[in-house]
Amino acid sequence: MDDEYWSNFSDPLPLSELALILRLSETTVLRRLQDATIPGHFIGGSWIVFQSEFRAWLASRRNLPMDELPNPDPLIACEDQLGMAELMEIFGKTKQTIRRWLTEQQIPGYVINGRWVVYTHELRLALNTNANTARIN
Repeated sequence: MDDEYWSNFSDPLPLSELALILRLSETTVLRRLQDATIPGHFIGGSWIVFQSEFRAWLASRRNLPMDELPNPDPLIACEDQLGMAELMEIFGKTKQTIRRWLTEQQIPGYVINGRWVVYTHELRLALNTNANTARIN
């Protein structure tokens, strides 16, 4: 499975795409997220499965070694400060959902001059806190 294959899928991966990749029903994928078989983050009532983490998890279960495992950090290419547009892209959610998560303190942020700002290192800590226990071996 190369980058061309993965470019056909969203990031983060919705349940429907996870089901397609794993050849499971969406109900089974949801159960596997809940029991931490598949790596994911439960934020504001939604499961977020970043493609980078999923790819690294999937590669770690391969029966033949790979030359290099993908970097599982979904925030590796992000700037130090993130605004609403970047958060919408990272999470694949609407502005209203991101604003609700920020307001309800589901993800850390600061209101500066009437705009939300999120620091990448704090978001990474929050993602680790909201992660199920699936780990890449």
